[in-house]
Amino acid sequence: MNNASFELPIDSEEPVFQAPWEAHAFAIVNQLAAANHYSWAEWTNYLVNEISAVEREAPGTKTYYEQWVAACEKLLIEKGLLEPEAVQQKISELQSTQATEHPHHHD
Repeated sequence: MNNASFELPIDSEEPVFQAPWEAHAFAIVNQLAAANHYSWAEWTNYLVNEISAVEREAPGTKTYYEQWVAACEKLLIEKGLLEPEAVQQKISELQSTQATEHPHHHD
C-alpha cells in the first residue's frame, strides 16, 4: 500500500489556492487515493492527459484546478465511482444557481 500524497503547492507570490473549491478538489483527490480507489500513478496519468488535451485543443482556457477536477471526474467515471449523468446534472444545477445568484443587470 502506497501512502504517498501530492504535496500542497507552494508559491511565495500568490496564495496556494485561488478559491476554496480548489482546496476541496485537492483534498478530494488525496482522500480518494488514500482510500485506494485509484493509485497515484493512475491519478497522475489522468491529470497529465487532461493538461495535455487542454494545451492541444484550447490552451489557456482552463485553470490548473479546472483541469484537476476534469481529470478527477474522468478517472472516477472510468472506475465506475461516478455516473456521467450525475456529473452533467450537478454542472447544470451549479450553473442554474450561479445564474440566479448573479443575474446580469442591463442598464
